[in-house]
Amino acid sequence: MLSSLSPNGRGMLAMMAASIIFTFSDVLAKLAAQDWPIAQILVVRGLFAISLSLLVAIRSGDGRKLALLGRPSLVARSGIEALTALAFLSALPMMPIADLTAILMASPLVITALASLLLGETVGWRRWSAIVVGFAGVLLVVQPSGTQAGFPLYHWGALLGVAAVFCVAFRDITTRRIGADVPSTVVTVGGSIGSCLGGVVLSVQTPWAGFALQPFIACVAAAGIVTLGNYLIITACRGVDLSVVAPYRYFAMLWAIGLGALIFGELPNMLSLVGMALIVATGIYTMHREQVRRRQAQKQQA
Repeated sequence: MLSSLSPNGRGMLAMMAASIIFTFSDVLAKLAAQDWPIAQILVVRGLFAISLSLLVAIRSGDGRKLALLGRPSLVARSGIEALTALAFLSALPMMPIADLTAILMASPLVITALASLLLGETVGWRRWSAIVVGFAGVLLVVQPSGTQAGFPLYHWGALLGVAAVFCVAFRDITTRRIGADVPSTVVTVGGSIGSCLGGVVLSVQTPWAGFALQPFIACVAAAGIVTLGNYLIITACRGVDLSVVAPYRYFAMLWAIGLGALIFGELPNMLSLVGMALIVATGIYTMHREQVRRRQAQKQQA
């Protein structure tokens, strides 16, 4: 079905679906973290995710291209995926899922800032202003004054969440630089391997808990969800106008608030809700300005 759509149409649908799917994966990981350490969750989930993604790659006829996993861009993306999973999943037990999801929604702002600072892309005063306002929204969610429940553990989670934001930004930039000859199924396998290896490394310092059925089932279910979500997010970022596609990631915010309240009884306070609104609004505005800038550049070249 996705192949019959235009590139941007495919990307928008894939981004929206991935955002919703990842929210359910986060809920399962948070449930598993009540019984198991993060390292154990990453390894168990990762082993099943690797198996599933390999099966999908082979069944789709991309098995012969698995050797491309050794390509530097894919190795780099897998390493970043490991750091992203470690930071995000470590933060999950420390703070409400809606707050952490809101912080992660700042990644488009970070991508814009990195494009200016590292890639030399021109970013005008409007987008810089949006970036500043967006990070003010992050501060409203985090509330460094200590007014949030669970301080200071909450703020350690927030710091890990900010680290995950930068990891996501670097991951998305790296994904766009992967050659079109590499199938998305192969990139998905690389991401699964990276996350699992991150758990293996963390296991050196983190002892595992005994077997328990509930976290095991949660990890197995999350593996399937993460595999599908990773494939969709890779599909959403390749060969598309990212400024058009990326705003659809904000669908995750509504699901995170709803599932957090329904399953964990987590309700954001008013300051957090205002911060979430600022992050979403500035993220969408930043990507709108990126679209305007590209149109102006195309007119000048015509």
